[in-house]
Amino acid sequence: MFGLYAWIYESESQRISDRIKSVFHMKHKSGKFIGSIPPYGYKVSKGQLVPKDDGTVKIVRDIFGKYLDGWGHDKIARYLSKKGVSTPSQVAGKRNAGLYWHGSSVKQLLQNPHYIGDLVQGRETSMSVTNKKRKEKWL
Repeated sequence: MFGLYAWIYESESQRISDRIKSVFHMKHKSGKFIGSIPPYGYKVSKGQLVPKDDGTVKIVRDIFGKYLDGWGHDKIARYLSKKGVSTPSQVAGKRNAGLYWHGSSVKQLLQNPHYIGDLVQGRETSMSVTNKKRKEKWL
């Protein structure tokens, strides 16, 4: 008897998961941003990513400019820390936000496809509700 209930609960959980995934897929197709935290320098307005009105847009342009001038990730990070620029974690309002920029943060920002105009979402999906492994999807 217990096995029957377990099977019913698992199948209902899988159906709910499939419905949620289909809603996310529809939002992907319509170009809506569904992430929890927008990229540095952006905000979400009506489901779309739009540049912020504060100075973070200028900072992103400055980072890309310095990189094109031949600066390395760590050198850019030291430059931003010396200027007292807020880190992406601080701008997002995270509780454990660090005070200093790191080269890995600059590298991640430079490699983010959102800054060249690509809205990339839904790269991975879970295998099933009982399996925590994830698989990459190539859309």
